[in-house]
Formats: sequence, C-alpha cells, structure tokens
Amino acid sequence: MELPKVDSFKVYKMLHDPRFVARMREPVHIVKNKYDVPYIVGYSQDGKTIYFDRHINTMLNGVDMTPFLVIHEKTEKALMDIFGLKYQ
Repeated sequence: MELPKVDSFKVYKMLHDPRFVARMREPVHIVKNKYDVPYIVGYSQDGKTIYFDRHINTMLNGVDMTPFLVIHEKTEKALMDIFGLKYQ
C-alpha cells in the first residue's frame, strides 16, 4: 500500500489554524484503569475525555507517556473534526 504524498505547507497551515490551536488548548478529562479501550487510547465522541486502556502501563523507561498520548489523541480528533480528515 502506497502512502499518500504529504503537502507540508498544507500541514503547516492546518496546525496553525486558529480553530486547531484553540481546540488543542482545551482541557480534557483523562480516565485511566477503568475500561478496555481498543487501540490502547481513545477519546469520547465530543473529544473532551481521553480514555486509556486499563491494561496499559504509561511509564516507559521512567518517563510517563501520558502527555504524549493525550497530544496524539487531541490532534487526531481535532484534525478530523475541523478539516474532515479520515481516521485512516
């Protein structure tokens, strides 16, 4: 499967779009150790809650990976909601 070409200017514009910036600044509620979550981490339909699989250990070599996983989920949700990107 060939990956689509990425237009770096388009990506730059999306990441600096005021709607995207505002969305990334919104706080989220984090829920850990409570649910079985497909793909390890996921978000609620409105994106205001990030769920971590109850079996995941977020510590990696002494570093808590939680903030990085939260940024990933928030970015994914914002790009899909604001710009209509597909999950795939």
